[in-house]
Amino acid sequence: MKKIGYYRLTILFVIFCLVFTGAPAFADDTCVFSVSADDIPPNIVLLLDSGAEMEQAVWHKDFDNTDYTPNVEVEIEAGKDPVNGNGFFNKKGYGIVTAGGNYYLVNVPDDMLLAHRNFALKADITDTFAKKGTWEINKRKITLPAEPSTVAVGGVIDNATNFRYSMNYLNWLFFHVDPSTITNGADLPNMSRFYYAKKAIMTVAKGTGYKAKFSIYYFANDTGGSQAQPLKFAVKAKVDGVDNDGINGIDDFNEILNGTNPRHPDSDGDGWLDKAEVDAASDPNDYSSTPKDHK
Repeated sequence: MKKIGYYRLTILFVIFCLVFTGAPAFADDTCVFSVSADDIPPNIVLLLDSGAEMEQAVWHKDFDNTDYTPNVEVEIEAGKDPVNGNGFFNKKGYGIVTAGGNYYLVNVPDDMLLAHRNFALKADITDTFAKKGTWEINKRKITLPAEPSTVAVGGVIDNATNFRYSMNYLNWLFFHVDPSTITNGADLPNMSRFYYAKKAIMTVAKGTGYKAKFSIYYFANDTGGSQAQPLKFAVKAKVDGVDNDGINGIDDFNEILNGTNPRHPDSDGDGWLDKAEVDAASDPNDYSSTPKDHK
């Protein structure tokens, strides 16, 4: 079975590129992003999937999504019994939650809400500083990324609520691949799909030279979406075209994606710069949350 395409946003990105690099529109043959002072900039609306599937941890480069479900007569759930378990069999997958300062590997229930889990397997080792947990299952001790980053990595903040793992991916990790080939989990990617979705959107925005107006919506429920950014320039015209609050050190478009104010270095007005709050894992949009609370 061929590897499933990485993310749904990739399809959006490809379509986006095809539309704006393909045949000219009926109006004229000017490139849509070749905007002069006398032109009206194009309006672009992006719909970003922010559902549970976007919290899936990015796969290891050697994982090909072939069916790795163990072929056994009697299924013993490894998420309940790490010693005698012979596989992971919850088709909705698994997630990692934090409780009492420890990481727990839990099942994803039918309603997809981790709070409604039916079982939880405590990590043998919880490292909240590195945001990783280690579980010994099937006599294999593997470290998993346990908590999405709340600080900028490569200019983008992941900020997914939880990491989720598919049944198939966990079976590959604990029942198929030689643990030494993945350094016992030490080299597993520690970003979610949401991180790369935001990274792709930022790349598209930068590729326009900031000569288009963008609006971004997230899926809110089964029937609609919620606006994350109204239709406007990601960055208004400026020589550098990057960081208009001048102090933050974070790209304006990325600030919009992360919910901070690209026009003000201190979005919540608590006296702490957004970047300082992000770096300290405090909430730059919450006046009561400051870096002092996270030391």
